Amino acid sequence: MGRWPAFELTSAHVRHDADGLLIVSKPPGLAVHATVDPARPHLAGAVSAWQRARGGPEATLHHRLDVDTSGLVLFVTDRGLDAVVGAMFAEHAIDKRYRAVVRPRDAAPPERWQVENFLGRDKRVKATRYRSVRSGGKKAITEFEVLQRRRDGTVLVEARPITGRAHQIRVHCAEAGWPIVGDRFYGEAGRRLMLHAWRLVLEHPRGGVVDVRDEGEAGFGICDPA
Repeated sequence: MGRWPAFELTSAHVRHDADGLLIVSKPPGLAVHATVDPARPHLAGAVSAWQRARGGPEATLHHRLDVDTSGLVLFVTDRGLDAVVGAMFAEHAIDKRYRAVVRPRDAAPPERWQVENFLGRDKRVKATRYRSVRSGGKKAITEFEVLQRRRDGTVLVEARPITGRAHQIRVHCAEAGWPIVGDRFYGEAGRRLMLHAWRLVLEHPRGGVVDVRDEGEAGFGICDPA
C-alpha cells in the first residue's frame, strides 16, 4: 500500500450541478472509486464529502474513467433519476467524447476511422491489460476523427466510444499503431496519459439536453500551435 496525495473536491472541479446531475472534472492519477487500498483517495469519496458538507443528497456513480485518464464524470444526486440514467449508460445512450494525443509509429492516421472488435484480458502479462481477441471478449466500437496534426509528429484526435470497455480507446489506438502519448501500459510512459474525457451529451430524463464540456490542459486544445 502506498502513500497517496490528498484530494478535496472544490467548486473549481464542478462543470454542471443542476436538475439532479452533478458533473465534475477528474484530474489524472485519481481513482474514480474505492480501491483495495482504503487509504487511497478517490473521486466518489470526495464527491460524497462535498455533498455532505453542503447538506446535499448522496451522489450515485454510473460510469468510470481509468485512473490515468482525466475529464468529466457524471454523478446522479436525485434518486428519482438513478434507474433511468443507469439504463442510459447501459444502453450507450449518452454521448461521450474524448480527446487524445497520439504518436504514430509509422503511417499517420486517416482523417476519420472506426475500430470494431472484441477486447479481453491480456493473459500474457500480470498487470491488468487488455487486447483484441478472437473469442471470449466483449464487443468494442470506437469512432475517431483527427482534429490537428502537429509539427512534433503527434496528432490530436477525438474519440467517441460507442461501447464502454476498460482501456477501450487506449487499446484501439495502440493496436492501430498510434499509441496515446504517456500511456505506460500500451505505449511509452510520460508525464501523464494524454487522454481526456472532454464532453458529455445526454437528453435529460425530464426534458432538455445537457451538453457539458471540459477543455482540459493546454495540450488538448485544437488552437495550440501546430
